Amino acid sequence: MPLPPRTLLDETQYLKGVGPRGAMALKKAGIETVWDVMKLVPRRYEDRTNLPSISQLQPGTWATVRGTISRVDSRPVRNGMTVIKATLKDGTGAMALTWFNQPWVGNVLQKHEGSIVAYGQIKATGFVFEISNPEWEAIDEDEDTEDFARIVPVYALKEGLSQKLVRRAVQSAVENYLDLVEEPLPIWLLKEQRLKALPLCLREIHRPRDEEKRREARKRLVFEEFFYM
Repeated sequence: MPLPPRTLLDETQYLKGVGPRGAMALKKAGIETVWDVMKLVPRRYEDRTNLPSISQLQPGTWATVRGTISRVDSRPVRNGMTVIKATLKDGTGAMALTWFNQPWVGNVLQKHEGSIVAYGQIKATGFVFEISNPEWEAIDEDEDTEDFARIVPVYALKEGLSQKLVRRAVQSAVENYLDLVEEPLPIWLLKEQRLKALPLCLREIHRPRDEEKRREARKRLVFEEFFYM
């Protein structure tokens, strides 16, 4: 039996990494279709391309760090909360990663045998560098950090949504549905205003290759918004 044709009005549950539960959370926030996902515009970006070794870290900076976990400790604190503290090593030194009230993180880290990449603000606790509540991913040894160590969009979220869910939905929408997006503006107007085509701008606004491409994409989207007012 042939699959139904893809459309931009497909429900978000069919996007890779979303599923029924994620789709329900998105729907509560008013995001029901693939096109709704594509129209989300990041409110800011995080530059995670800074990938120093642990020995090169500087307190107060934001950085992406890659290493292996050598130790994971879990301890309860007041009000029933749990603190997970892990030691990350990379061959040049060691640092601490700390999560509050996320006991599942400890379970995952204890079972993972490969590297992880973590992103957050570097703090100095005594003579040890530390990141509190980092964003992180477990990676296999044959993978690189290209997907994590990049310019990352940060979206305005409503209650019940996470950046990870929205980014997964957006990435899947762009990868699998972008070819269905049609250019609404006439070609002569694009040339006159020196604007990029909408499909290209949607890709760049969600996953910019650099700051110039991001600015061009935003310029185009803002122009279209005023054009139809």
